[in-house]
Amino acid sequence: MNEILAWEIFPKQDSIPADGFGNLIKLPMQVHQKSGKRSHFVDKEFQEIFPEQFETISKEHFPDVVQYDSPKPHPLNSDSEYEETTSTPPHNMEMMFQQCKVLRDTERGDSLTHKQRLFLGSQLKPFGEDGRKKLHSILSPIEHYDENITNTQWNSIDAAPQTCALMCKNALCANIAMAGGRSPIKFGYQKRLYPFIEKATSAYAYYDRIEQSLQLNVPKEILARILSSYGQEMPEYMPVLKVDFDVQNNLKIDEANHRFNFFTPTEYLVLEKNTEIILLESECLHITLLLKNLIPLEEEREHFLNWLAGIMQTRKKQLTA
Repeated sequence: MNEILAWEIFPKQDSIPADGFGNLIKLPMQVHQKSGKRSHFVDKEFQEIFPEQFETISKEHFPDVVQYDSPKPHPLNSDSEYEETTSTPPHNMEMMFQQCKVLRDTERGDSLTHKQRLFLGSQLKPFGEDGRKKLHSILSPIEHYDENITNTQWNSIDAAPQTCALMCKNALCANIAMAGGRSPIKFGYQKRLYPFIEKATSAYAYYDRIEQSLQLNVPKEILARILSSYGQEMPEYMPVLKVDFDVQNNLKIDEANHRFNFFTPTEYLVLEKNTEIILLESECLHITLLLKNLIPLEEEREHFLNWLAGIMQTRKKQLTA
């Protein structure tokens, strides 16, 4: 970017708290609400200058001044969820939407914030023309939709897909934790059925990522037919995995360590620890009433809740009865 031009985008916030301030803009030539005087352009010495004194830039010369480069293919960086190479685009848009609640919510036809639109576009961009069509199908029912503006914004996307942390912060879902990813685009590279050979029995098996179900001891011919019914083929290389139950690990399929984890974490188990205090009687009324009925004594009830909390927080057996 040429140093003689600087760019700044306003507004900088999606919303402003009732008692907060945004980035105010003082526009030149506007009337001051209190003094009634007009503001002016000023030079570096804060002396008034007028528009006719500015040197104009011709349309032909503008690209040379800006040194504009057309958007490049999505670069790999530390925030990217692309596979090791971008030569093969993602292929499973349906899987990505099924596994990500944030993306599913964009399909409800409700108005989307600017932040939601950017997140949606960044996930769909790697799918190319199919992704662009999907974006239009989601945005077109929304009020104030403009096809040309949407295409312009689509063409301006040149960064890697945004990560889940941008939308969900520390509340990442169990699906992305089990996939070992950081962005919904991870699901776009996955196939629904994951076939493998179970190590203990040397039998064929497959895992359904949508239904989160594992099928063991499947005959090879039957497995081939099942894969074919979902548009998949028998892979030339079939990973050999040991089926395990490891509550300390969120990863479902660990090819590096040749493990398939039968354990499925809940949404609560993958949350980061915090210091939030929950008032059970107001936030979990029905559960509190049930506990009071089952465990009438408050001291015993508190002991039970602390015992249960210890299990949930550490995922370990407690050394108390």
